[in-house]
Amino acid sequence: DLANRKLYLRSTALNVSAGIPEVESRVLFRGDRGRLYAYTKIGENFKQCWSVNTVEAVPAPPSGTPKNPLARAKPAEGRFSVPGRDGPSEKHVLYLDQEKRVQLFADGDTELVAINFDDLRRDLSSGILISDWSTAPVADETFEPESDWQCKDYKFLE
Repeated sequence: DLANRKLYLRSTALNVSAGIPEVESRVLFRGDRGRLYAYTKIGENFKQCWSVNTVEAVPAPPSGTPKNPLARAKPAEGRFSVPGRDGPSEKHVLYLDQEKRVQLFADGDTELVAINFDDLRRDLSSGILISDWSTAPVADETFEPESDWQCKDYKFLE
């Protein structure tokens, strides 16, 4: 929710190692509160919750309509393959600086399907496959730490 400075991100990694079958992370950014909440679950026995003050690190923008930071991405010519997807995708490229770029892959104008992060100086890339992308309105309760986090002891960074 760009206008209200809210973000919800959930990620899961499976078969990380023989001893770690699954890792789940959930991140909630609440710019309106100046807080970032993070939940990490590794296997069944480890859970950790964080609450981080973001007032200085991510200050509120000047008043007015916030701009989508991804709108600076430029479309690349051609169509591109994305692993695990049927058919080609469109690519949009955003240079963060001379050495770093982000590549966004989409099916048409509506569904984000992958993101690549490239460190051009070190010749390194990291990619994320995205499923169930939606730009539909999101209920306010989505941006609250969930009861299943079972966070009795938050770690606070102020």
